[in-house]
Amino acid sequence: MILNPINAKLSIDQIVALESMMCSLEKYKPKSIEEKVTYSVIIDLSDKISKPYNKIIKSTDLFSSDKKVKLQLKFHEAFALIGFINMHLKSLNKESKPHNDLLQISLFLQEQFAKY
Repeated sequence: MILNPINAKLSIDQIVALESMMCSLEKYKPKSIEEKVTYSVIIDLSDKISKPYNKIIKSTDLFSSDKKVKLQLKFHEAFALIGFINMHLKSLNKESKPHNDLLQISLFLQEQFAKY
């Protein structure tokens, strides 16, 4: 069985929220084997997220807020991202925009897993 990658179309705000979350990696201290595996995958994934983020920062203007950014994730990357987002959500105010953006990403990825 060949698993197709998960294609996510993210808003600029969602990419910014992901990049902000990736900045918290320095503070994250994994303890269990599962956390260490998640951390290892997220470190690699942070490069994949930084590229569109840097492109957005360089080219964004007032009229591009509705633009979507395509992000292609392998299954292990999506799985690790869901876990890391869910851990990170605990530290954010539930009514904040970054919390809602990250929650939407997590729910979308979980929905994609349910299809398989």
